Amino acid sequence: PASLFDLGGTSQQLTAILVLRLCADKKLRLDDPVQKYLPEWPADKAAITIEHLLRHTSGLPGEASWTGGAANASRTASEAIGRTKLVAAPGGPQHYSSLNASTQALVVETVLQGRFDKLLTERVQKSFGMAGAGACNGRFDDKLVTARRSAANERGEPATAFELNWAHRGARGVLASVTDVHALLGALVEGKLLDEAQLDMLWQPVAGGDSYSVQVVVSAAGRLVRIAGQAAGYRWRWLVHRASRTWVVLATEDFGSTGELEAALLAELAPRADTTAGPEPQP
Repeated sequence: PASLFDLGGTSQQLTAILVLRLCADKKLRLDDPVQKYLPEWPADKAAITIEHLLRHTSGLPGEASWTGGAANASRTASEAIGRTKLVAAPGGPQHYSSLNASTQALVVETVLQGRFDKLLTERVQKSFGMAGAGACNGRFDDKLVTARRSAANERGEPATAFELNWAHRGARGVLASVTDVHALLGALVEGKLLDEAQLDMLWQPVAGGDSYSVQVVVSAAGRLVRIAGQAAGYRWRWLVHRASRTWVVLATEDFGSTGELEAALLAELAPRADTTAGPEPQP
């Protein structure tokens, strides 16, 4: 239970939690333009707000060009994201992009005047029971660090070998144990981190494919939130039944489908489910 895995795309949940906490503390507003915090932010993206980043409606593309060492510093990373071409007008249709999470991380650094990795550890991970978690470039007990394995490299490499720069910061690169994730979800469903409206924002559907997605699943257990993400070598699935404050954390190797196992876990939740009417699930 204490083994440390790369959270992969689900690292974006922690970034969003930190941003929403700053909103609760009135250090940020959802309708604040990103340009307010990033002076090098270009005019063609002036309409992008913090809420657009959280909802993936900013119009930012899936990737930025990180050539010339652009990913090595906050300012050059902000400029690299700023140089991208929008795929849609801000506030329009949802287009998933990990750049939304990276931009959130850049804003957090400006607001709190500190390094994002350390701020995330202090304000989300350590403060809310994720005792073993941290950025993959931190210091860990080597005996607890798992290996990233793939079909091409079955021996793998330590999860700490991931190069954490601004091509990934905010979107990937957090190491945590299953116990850490349980602590986080416990704090969330008990309302210790976010209120219900903020949870709705955190767990709104996001269609990010295998790398990161949030879905509302309807089953015999009722309506559940399914947070999914993957890193090189393994996948995460978090299944949360908000009404009964019940959740399941699943980490598997990145080979084959987890569908049958997830179905079995959902069946276990069914007897405990609160089947009272609630809001209709979003597609």
